[in-house]
Amino acid sequence: MSIKKSSILNKYFFVVIILVLCGVSIIVKASLVMFVEKDYWMEGKKMYTKENVTIPANRGKIFSSDNKLLASSLPQYRIYMDYKSNHKIKKELFKTSIDSVARGLHKIMPDKSVSYFKSKINNGLRAKKLSAHASLYPNRISYLQYQDILQLPVFRSGPNKSGLHATESNHREKPFGTLASRTIGSLFLDKGKGAKNGLEKSFDDILSGKEGLAHRIKIQNKYLSILDVRPVNGDDILTTLNVDIQDISEKAIVDMLKEVNGALGVVIVMEVKTGDIKAIVNMSRGSDGQYREEKNNAVIDLYEPGSTFKTAAILTALNDQKITRDRKQFLGDGTYNMHGRLIRDHNWRNGGFKEDKKYQNIDEIMMNSSNIGVGVTIEEAYYGNKQQFIDGIRKLVGMNLDLQLEGVAKPIIKDTKDPGFSKLTIPWMSFGYETLLPPINMVTFYNAIANNGEMVKPRFVQAATREGSVIKKYPVEVINPKIASSEAIKDIQEILERVVSEGTGKRAASNQFRVAGKTGTAQLSQGTSGYGGGQQHILSFCGYFPAEQPEYTILVNIKSARGGGGGGGRECAIVFNQIAEHIYAMNLKQYFHVEAAKDTINPTAPYIKKGLINKSIKVLKELDIDYDKNIEEEGLWASFNTKDNQVEIVDAKVSTQLVPSVYGMGARDAVFALQSVGLDVNIIGRGKVYRQSIPNGSKARQGARITIELR
Repeated sequence: MSIKKSSILNKYFFVVIILVLCGVSIIVKASLVMFVEKDYWMEGKKMYTKENVTIPANRGKIFSSDNKLLASSLPQYRIYMDYKSNHKIKKELFKTSIDSVARGLHKIMPDKSVSYFKSKINNGLRAKKLSAHASLYPNRISYLQYQDILQLPVFRSGPNKSGLHATESNHREKPFGTLASRTIGSLFLDKGKGAKNGLEKSFDDILSGKEGLAHRIKIQNKYLSILDVRPVNGDDILTTLNVDIQDISEKAIVDMLKEVNGALGVVIVMEVKTGDIKAIVNMSRGSDGQYREEKNNAVIDLYEPGSTFKTAAILTALNDQKITRDRKQFLGDGTYNMHGRLIRDHNWRNGGFKEDKKYQNIDEIMMNSSNIGVGVTIEEAYYGNKQQFIDGIRKLVGMNLDLQLEGVAKPIIKDTKDPGFSKLTIPWMSFGYETLLPPINMVTFYNAIANNGEMVKPRFVQAATREGSVIKKYPVEVINPKIASSEAIKDIQEILERVVSEGTGKRAASNQFRVAGKTGTAQLSQGTSGYGGGQQHILSFCGYFPAEQPEYTILVNIKSARGGGGGGGRECAIVFNQIAEHIYAMNLKQYFHVEAAKDTINPTAPYIKKGLINKSIKVLKELDIDYDKNIEEEGLWASFNTKDNQVEIVDAKVSTQLVPSVYGMGARDAVFALQSVGLDVNIIGRGKVYRQSIPNGSKARQGARITIELR
């Protein structure tokens, strides 16, 4: 059978024509989509695809020097209802489930009743003007609470049907509460604003990490997230703070503030060799009479330092060889006319020092904190070259510290060319006036004396870490390798020891170790009223211990209430002593062979607080102390009675359904016991529990707040 060539060509031509027409139609249609219908299709794409969805990075943690967690991120949420979209579906869903939903919400958030939630939802569904963003609960809730809510009837069907949605806020959990809160810092609730203050702000670049990016595609009525850029979690920082020293310092200063009705208390504890800040406390009295941290006064406030500044004045003169320690000064009746203005000693109302103490050498002048002795000595020593004295002072206390915290105040020390400089400036400066310093500068100066003249910069952060490994170290920084000659440093060290052992600083002395330091009192200027009525004083003590081999330098400042008198820094010396002895006790193993003092033949049975039996028995075994075990060991609560060097263990009978008795327990065990029955615990004080706000034996109501007081 023959096939005609023309027939094949016709068919081929016909196919080609069809293909060409198809191609032209595709090009035309593509052109229409690309140019004419572009906006329509782009809008359609938005319905099914969400671009550049940010994925937040986990913020890094902040740790103490002994690896205790100081700050960690926990999300918090505010929950809302959308009654507007899919209104009919919501109405039907809640019609049969409103009771169970309201009961579930009350169980998760027990401060609001079942009727409250029922009314909220019903009112939202019946409103004339339906809201797409109506608050369901007035307070923020935790991540776990939010997850529980999502499991309730209706809400488990998803946001489109139920209308439940939430906004996440920036929340940092601080396991130790307000401890060093202004130094650790805080975040803005709005995540976009980041860190507000403290180390959180200074190290925000390290802690915050980098956000990731994703896009979302709608498939079968559900959005699927496609990761484009993976988020990089923030790194952690290891601070120099010691939780135990911080806690000791806060308690000591607050107790003294309450005793003297002080307005503000500042404590800085600094490690001598490294400059590490082990504790920093800033307690100010609020309008309610309670003391709390509001500002980081230790680094941002400027004060006339008072008599603690005399150390800098005398060291400058010793270093410049303007004076020697045996130089004597006549102190008269406690007043001295300096260029037409009186310098007064603290005892001027009583005629000054006794007759045999009218002439005093440099050691005695410092021991007795004589303004006349220091003021006249410095005025005469630098009469012909006042700028030399100022230059020497600037080297000791006038440094601009570039700290790892923002907002650090810069010292204000007058220069001979300044308009406010007068012939009274040098003598008044020598005993702590006419100069403004932040407390952090003063403690850095005294720390340099303790460190044999080497001045190190205060350090707040040792390292940045990632998954437990150090990625960046912040080494010890030496500001000045030698602030004065070795002879001058040795002289001032000996003088400061005598101030504590024989002079105004006796309250700082300890029977366990030697202390060196200086007391101080400065009257605060009242603005236009000057130093007149309604007086306030800054009381201070700055020193170090053990004087023979210094480990720590401590500064204590107390700002008296308006009208309060000056106490010569005695109150601050007492606070110093309490902190120093606690730190010393913590580090006893450094100084003594504790094992050698252990009574291995007949060890004394200790007093034991009521609590979980497991840990207490572990300690008793470690100490090799006999105990009579009347109950099973695992997981029970116990009371402990000490008799004849033996510990009797008795079942404390802690209920799991009723409010337990936590009398006699420590804070940790008490909180654990109360939280195990669903109670929210508020703690007041330290020590062991002596009062609980909800009586033991009461029915435990989930989420109810109970206050326990310790002493």
